[in-house]
Formats: sequence, structure tokens, C-alpha cells
Amino acid sequence: MYGSKFKEFKTRWYESNISKILKNPFYAGILEYHKQFTPDFLEQKKINNFGEIDRLRVDGRHEPIVTLEEFNRVQEIMESKILKNPANKTGRKENGKKPVSDVWCRLLVCSCGCTFNRKVWHTTSKGTQYGYMC
Repeated sequence: MYGSKFKEFKTRWYESNISKILKNPFYAGILEYHKQFTPDFLEQKKINNFGEIDRLRVDGRHEPIVTLEEFNRVQEIMESKILKNPANKTGRKENGKKPVSDVWCRLLVCSCGCTFNRKVWHTTSKGTQYGYMC
């Protein structure tokens, strides 16, 4: 399902895949609507809903894999491990990140409120060129 299949027929599980499973209310017997919405009817471009409009949760007819109490407990544990960034104006959550060692990464701030990350842009015989991304 979420794991990646490799030629040895083994499945590798990554943290991002496990996080998606733990955050999915479907496994607790809950269906969630309005995960995406269309702000402009004429443009018809869907945008992920990060709290701009209310999400609708209803009890599904399927049998839950975990109880609602277990699901809520996991959400509380995951919420306690998330760092809150007061400079983040979008209100989105940020997972813990290692501190940056590059001076420009601390000084450059994107319009969304997050700092930039340094990435290797090009590597040649003359040296390595870096680029900065949000």
C-alpha cells in the first residue's frame, strides 16, 4: 500500500508513509470531506485545505481498524512533537528540523514565513554551486 517495493520483493517503510497512515482518520472509521476546495469557480483549481474552510467528518459504515480513543491518543502524541513557529504566518505546522549552519539560510526568509534551505545546484570541475529554496 504505502511501502515501496524493491527488486528483492521487500517493502521499505519510510517515516513519511507511516505518518500518513497515522494521521488518516479512515482507519478509525471516520470519513473526512473537504480536504480540498476550489476558491475560484471559474478557474477550477483545487487547493489543499489547511483550515481555510471547515472539514466535515462523519462516521463511516466500514469497520475501523483502530478505536477512536487510540486514534485520538496518537494524534495527541504527534501534536506534542511538532514545533510551533511564531514567525510562520500561514499557521501550518512544522516538524522538528535540524538547525542550519549556513549564514544565508538564517537570514533569507520566504514570503510564507519559512527560512530557505541550501541545495547543491551544479557540480563542475571548478567547484560546487549552491541554490536556495524555500
